[in-house]
Amino acid sequence: MNAHQVRIKAEKGGLTRVYDLPEKLEKAVKAWLRERVTLEWADDNPFLFPSRELPRTGHMTSESAWKLFQMTCRKANLTNRHSPHDLRHTAASQMAAKGDSLVQIARWLRHKNVASSERYLSDMNAAEHEREMERRSAKFL
Repeated sequence: MNAHQVRIKAEKGGLTRVYDLPEKLEKAVKAWLRERVTLEWADDNPFLFPSRELPRTGHMTSESAWKLFQMTCRKANLTNRHSPHDLRHTAASQMAAKGDSLVQIARWLRHKNVASSERYLSDMNAAEHEREMERRSAKFL
């Protein structure tokens, strides 16, 4: 793993994956890490997003992440209901829009069957909607 990558342990199946970080996201993560070291309650916690409320897990729960995502959507004036899973959908649609192959998209999504990723190719007509979501969310990165 190099300095421009992140390692993520999947909740389902316990698999660990390494992902390249886009430059903009890498800058946001580095800024968070600088802020994170100032948090006394996060000392010696190996997780990127430590939990203050649930020290028994040591990390932010999916419920906490969901609530934070909803708050961020409200701040971005996104009127439709969205979930953190929509970020995955948006990323896959953007990969399709820029010409990544179905195999690349399936691998990135960790789909066992490439056919499971085909729907992202049919979402090409929704590309404008995805660009608008990206533009609105950019102010939070």
